[in-house]
Amino acid sequence: MRTFQPRNTSPAEAPEFASFFTPDGLAQRVDSRHLGVFTTPTAGEAALRIVAGQYRRRKILSPPGNTTRPIPDLLKEILFQRLGDLDLVAGRKVADLFAGTGTIGLEALSRGARSVVFVEAERRVHEVLKKNVERIGVVDDCLCWKTDMLRCSFRPKNVDHLLPFDLVFCDPPFAMIPRLIDRSPLFRSLQRLARKDTTSDEAILVLRTPTESSFDIPDDWNKMDCWTIQDMDVHLYARSTSPADPANRFPLPEEDIPDNQGDSQ
Repeated sequence: MRTFQPRNTSPAEAPEFASFFTPDGLAQRVDSRHLGVFTTPTAGEAALRIVAGQYRRRKILSPPGNTTRPIPDLLKEILFQRLGDLDLVAGRKVADLFAGTGTIGLEALSRGARSVVFVEAERRVHEVLKKNVERIGVVDDCLCWKTDMLRCSFRPKNVDHLLPFDLVFCDPPFAMIPRLIDRSPLFRSLQRLARKDTTSDEAILVLRTPTESSFDIPDDWNKMDCWTIQDMDVHLYARSTSPADPANRFPLPEEDIPDNQGDSQ
């Protein structure tokens, strides 16, 4: 088990990703004056769209109210620029956990990901997610799986071509992060996710949390980097490839898995 403890980091001490936000870094075309004023769009705002790639500027539907917490466009652009520079998106099999209406997974598909499995438990949000996938025309490349990420196996039946995952986005409700401790449901879910028949040896986990959060991560995932933007941290982990594959010591939960685009039972 690894415990993440926040610390104050000066620009000079910032990790490799910090250069990504400077004028001479990778994102030169991003106006650094905006980096301190990110806000999260409310549901239904026009800002909900695909930023770049094959489906650029396509709108993403969102349910009314505050059901989802979409990622700001500028953060999404920076995130995918960096992942693209590391060759972690194009041709990869993706899992989008706590997917909401699919903004991250759809962005990955637009930028060349091979496939996406969306995991979303809330019925109303899942319905909007399916509509977004249908409207953009990527049904054949996706599974919209209505299931609880805290209980599921991460191995839907009859879609072996969507596994194992090479890139996993995990965006839990921020209120859940303080409960990410050893043996908690989310902790055990990340252990199951690291099984060698679920994620590839080179799999990358992208976890979004509030800033200044303290939480535990299973030893199955090795910390690569972290950077902060306003009220959120983005953590990158690489899957451990130890011969023992410690994730396999935990049995999979019992569940019925639907066929493509269906609901769990």
